[in-house]
Amino acid sequence: MSIAMAQILVVATNPEALDPMSHLWRGGYDVQFANGFDAAVRMLERMGPDLLVSEVRLGSYNALHLVIRSQRTHPKMRSILVDRSHDPVTEIDAI
Repeated sequence: MSIAMAQILVVATNPEALDPMSHLWRGGYDVQFANGFDAAVRMLERMGPDLLVSEVRLGSYNALHLVIRSQRTHPKMRSILVDRSHDPVTEIDAI
């Protein structure tokens, strides 16, 4: 019997923003990377990950939009969003 590896989708336009979490994609998980919002939307439609790890700022949209879009199709997916700007408006929106 094989055990399925957890699928993680990592989204970043600035990969350095996620460096503190890089141990996740070195730990034997099935990790896919998307460069920006549009690529992430396409990958979310295709893969249905267990975990979304994303920097908040993704150009015209942000990772909160990804989480909202995916709630209907992937209700069990968990999310970790990283925002180094410490924007209080984004923090309130996330809550």
